[in-house]
Amino acid sequence: MNRFETLTVVIVLAVALGVPATLAAGPGGDDGPTAIDGTLRFINPQLGLIQLSDGTELRVPDPRQLETLKVGDQVHIWFEQRNNRNYVLSIARTTN
Repeated sequence: MNRFETLTVVIVLAVALGVPATLAAGPGGDDGPTAIDGTLRFINPQLGLIQLSDGTELRVPDPRQLETLKVGDQVHIWFEQRNNRNYVLSIARTTN
């Protein structure tokens, strides 16, 4: 087997083994829903944006989810990452 054939085989194997793993991760390679607990440091319903005290920023698609929350509230959040942004699926106040 010459150098060209060896390189071709290596490339074919790399693609064959890498594609199923990429597809299993879903579109964009993002993971499924994730839970996080934290304290709200910033809330902007107009922008649909919140920030936790640890600096985590999350987008809130429905500003009604923020109506009962205020800065300083401890919250439990389920979110998913899409296009390198965190999107809130659900948010609930926990004890302060």
